[in-house]
Amino acid sequence: MQPPSTTSAPDLAGQPAAESSVSARIVTWTVVSILCLLGGLFRFYGLGLSPMYDEAASWTFAHSSWHSFFQSTWNYEGNMILYYLVLRFWVHLGDSEAVLRSLSVLCGIATIPVLYAIGVRLIGRRGGIFAAALITVHPFHIRWSQEARSYAMLVLLISLSTLLLIAAVKVPRASFLWAGYIGTSILACYCHMLALLVVAAQWLWVAKMNFLLVRSRVVFLAIQLALAAPLIFYAIFKDRGQLDWVASLNAKTLWHAAISLVGIVRMGPLGSALMLLLYAALSTVALVMIFRSRDGPIHSGTLLLLWLLLPSGLITLISIIKPIFVTRFLLMSLPALLLLIALATASLLRRPGLGRWTGAAAAGTILSLSAYCSAIQYRAVTKQPNDFKEMTRYLLSAREAHDGAIFFTAGAYMSFRYYCVLLGLHKVQRWYSQISEMYKLARSRFHRGS
Repeated sequence: MQPPSTTSAPDLAGQPAAESSVSARIVTWTVVSILCLLGGLFRFYGLGLSPMYDEAASWTFAHSSWHSFFQSTWNYEGNMILYYLVLRFWVHLGDSEAVLRSLSVLCGIATIPVLYAIGVRLIGRRGGIFAAALITVHPFHIRWSQEARSYAMLVLLISLSTLLLIAAVKVPRASFLWAGYIGTSILACYCHMLALLVVAAQWLWVAKMNFLLVRSRVVFLAIQLALAAPLIFYAIFKDRGQLDWVASLNAKTLWHAAISLVGIVRMGPLGSALMLLLYAALSTVALVMIFRSRDGPIHSGTLLLLWLLLPSGLITLISIIKPIFVTRFLLMSLPALLLLIALATASLLRRPGLGRWTGAAAAGTILSLSAYCSAIQYRAVTKQPNDFKEMTRYLLSAREAHDGAIFFTAGAYMSFRYYCVLLGLHKVQRWYSQISEMYKLARSRFHRGS
C-alpha cells in the first residue's frame, strides 16, 4: 500500500484542478485548526483543579540546583531527563498547577496536526482528519496532556519522528530528513526510555520494506545507537528499584490498559461494550486491508502494526519477569491505534451504499462516545477536591513552633513541599536525623495495621 498523493489528479484544464487543490487544502487546514482549538479547550479546561502528586517530583527537579539535578537524574531519575530540562526553563513562567501543566497541554495540542500529517501520507486526507479528530477528544490522551509529566511530550516526539521517517523513506537521499528523524527519535527516548521500543519498531519497518535502505543509511543508524547508548547503559546498570512500585502483571491490569486505549472512562456496560466492539471491528477491517493489499503486508500499514504491537507486546513479556507494565506507558502507541481506526473508517467511507453509511455511523459513534467519556472525566475532576492543597493550608494555618510531619513516601513530602511554597512558605526544613527513629516506628506500626 503506497502512501496516497495529497494532491488532486492532473486535469486537462490545469488551472481549475490547481484551484480545486488549493481550495481543498484551505478547507482541510481550517478543519485541522478548528480541531486544534477544540483540543486546546478540552485540555486547558480544569487544568488547575486536580492535586499535584507525582507531578510534584517534576516541580522539585525543575527547582533543584544544577548539581543536584544532574546528580539525581544520573543516580535515580534519569528516565525523563529531557522533560525535566525543558521544565526547568518553563517554571520561570510560574509555579501554579495550571502553568506547570500547560507545557504538556501544548505538546498534546501540537500532536493533533502531526497525526493529521501522518494520516495524510498513509491513508489520505479523510483518514488524516479523522485520526486528528479522534486524538482531539480521546480521554486517555487528554488525561495525560493535563499532567506535569513527560507523556504528552513523548507522544508528540514519537509522532513527529514517525512523520519524518515516512518522509525520509519516500525520499531516501534527503539527508536532512534522516537527520531530523534521528534527532526527534533520540529526543523521544530521552523523554522516556521505553521509546526505544518504538524506534526498534520503526527500523524493523524500514528493514522489512527495503533492507538495502537500512544498509545505505547505516551511518545514521550508528549515530542513533551512539546517542542512545547512555540510556541503554542507564537501564542496565542503574536499576535501583525505580519501578519496584509496579504491581505484577494480571488480568485486571491488562483490562484497564485495553479500556484506556479505546477511551472508556466510567461508562456503563452498554456504552463500554459498544466502544470495544467498534474498535475491535474497525481494527479487524484495518488488518484485513493491510494483509490483502497487493503489495503484501510489507508496506506502510505494517508501520502502524509494529508501532502498536511491538512496544506493548515487549512490555507485557518483560513484565512476566520484571513488572514494568503501566497503562500510561502505552500512551506512546495510542497514535498507531487511532491511525488504524482511521484507515478502516476511511476505507468504509470510500465504498458506495451500505459501506459508506456504516463508516459514517462508526465514526460518529466513536467520536460521540469519546467526547462523552471526556466529559465524565472532567466531571470527576471538578468534583474531586484538592485535598492535599487544603490539608497543607490547614497545617500551615495551625502550625506552632517545633511542629513536624512524617511522610511515608518521598512523593508525599514533595507534594507537601510544593503546596507549602505555593501557599507562601518558601522554606521547608527537613530533619532526617531527628525523626529517623520515629519514622521507622510509625511505618512499622502502619504495616502491622496498629
